[in-house]
Amino acid sequence: MSKKQYWEQFQSAPDFVVMFVPNEACLHVAFEHDPNLLEHAMSKNVLIASPITLLALLRTIAYGWQQHQMTHNAQQIAEQGRELHKRTAKFVDHFIEMRTSLERSVNAFNKAVGSFDARVIPTIRRLEELGVATTVIDPPGPIGAQIRILSAEKRNNED
Repeated sequence: MSKKQYWEQFQSAPDFVVMFVPNEACLHVAFEHDPNLLEHAMSKNVLIASPITLLALLRTIAYGWQQHQMTHNAQQIAEQGRELHKRTAKFVDHFIEMRTSLERSVNAFNKAVGSFDARVIPTIRRLEELGVATTVIDPPGPIGAQIRILSAEKRNNED
């Protein structure tokens, strides 16, 4: 059986072949007749299996595959975690850029409102008092909303 080298037919396979003997009693007699049979078979990469040892071998293989799959899954989870972290960092960069733009926009708006209130409204009020205008213009108020500070940012500022 070892000369056929069945394991070479597959990309990842153990380098042994299992010879199944369906009767425990026959196997026992064979071992009594030739006490070196098991060692000889093992030296040729042949594993002699009775029903009991075959079941044990199959369960061991199933457990090994299960462990391999769990390891593979853990590697995939770690890879996905790294990718999620990278994408989240980029997403946060966009938020920071947007926050900076919003702060500049609010500051520019508030400066414009202040200028309008200080420079334009007094002249409009005088025109209204002279009866030139029929409607009253109320200036827009400044934006007083505060940008929310995230709890992580609070912790970083406290350090």
